[in-house]
Amino acid sequence: MNLALVIAELDPRRGGAEQWTAQFARWLLEQGHRVHLVSRRLRGLKHPHLRWHPLPPVRHPWQLAQAAEEIVARLSVEVVHDMGLGWSGQVFQPHGGSRLAVQQCALSCVPEPLRTLKRHVTGWLPRYRRLRRLCLRQFADPNRLYVALSKMVQQHFRQFHRVPQENIRLIYNGVDLQHFDPEPFQRQGKQLRKKHHLQGGDLLLLCVAHNFRLKGVPELLTAVASASAVCPRIKLWVVGGRRLGRWRRRAAYLGLGDRVKFIGAVADPRPWYAAADVLVHPTHYDPCSLVVLEALAMGLPVLTTTRNGAAERMRHGLHGWVLPGPTDVHQLALALVALAQDADLAAMRKAVLELRPQLDIHKNFQAIWNCYETLTWQKVAA
Repeated sequence: MNLALVIAELDPRRGGAEQWTAQFARWLLEQGHRVHLVSRRLRGLKHPHLRWHPLPPVRHPWQLAQAAEEIVARLSVEVVHDMGLGWSGQVFQPHGGSRLAVQQCALSCVPEPLRTLKRHVTGWLPRYRRLRRLCLRQFADPNRLYVALSKMVQQHFRQFHRVPQENIRLIYNGVDLQHFDPEPFQRQGKQLRKKHHLQGGDLLLLCVAHNFRLKGVPELLTAVASASAVCPRIKLWVVGGRRLGRWRRRAAYLGLGDRVKFIGAVADPRPWYAAADVLVHPTHYDPCSLVVLEALAMGLPVLTTTRNGAAERMRHGLHGWVLPGPTDVHQLALALVALAQDADLAAMRKAVLELRPQLDIHKNFQAIWNCYETLTWQKVAA
């Protein structure tokens, strides 16, 4: 089959949608299919049956979508699969979820006095109007299949974009279980704990994020400051992010001292997963966090929120903790104290490892392929 994948950029080192798209493209190529990739940039992916169609170096989303439409129109392919860039695909899979839902959830990151003002501002600023116009075009095709990464995103498609239920396919993200195998990294995890002077009784929380505000890092720091007053053995490592100086100053202001360490970007998160006791991901919005799924695959219990579609793969109290949201810092602090004092982390780890087979990325790939077959059958029937 000849297929086209459309995405703004493709560099698997950057994770998220780009990493998933690269993995899926490799899987398709290994199955013997021909793949046309439409993107501004391509790195880390080569194959004789892969053809790259570069997008022009424009940054405006509408112009980028129009450019993608022009390229796709010239291709002789059976299925076009768009990762959230434009409106030309028969399969539309926005890895960031609904942009309108993101916009609404992001308001909870704003201090309360400014929240109402920002809500009104987003109603008339040109860039938000352009965003709504783009979303209207993307979700307007009655023959398109829309891939939702979680039930939460599925509901957002219906609520914000009026997509009929029969046009939505619920397909959770997955992870490469061979790559995220906890056993080979146990020694490296212990070495990291020793290198950073952790004691045997310390409870190490790990947060892996880039957009600190959206992922709830400010609330997490405040909660750790409160919880560590009761449980001094709580420690936090934050992996990822930029401009870490301001965050280190914030942690110092909260009196966290050496209890919190900002590690910065790492080439491989697996040793850090192996070192930790719990992954904390108190996000304001995540369609289906790959970080959470990777941590679960590494046998790590997770504390996250109901605003994370990946929480739907967990059972509260069995695989970790699922909180209503990050804005209730007091509740988040109580959960951290409970994890430090009462939780049976060994039992949670065992339950998480039993969950691993359900997270296999190949199940995810096969479900996407089923969407392709549905479309080709519809064409034959027509």
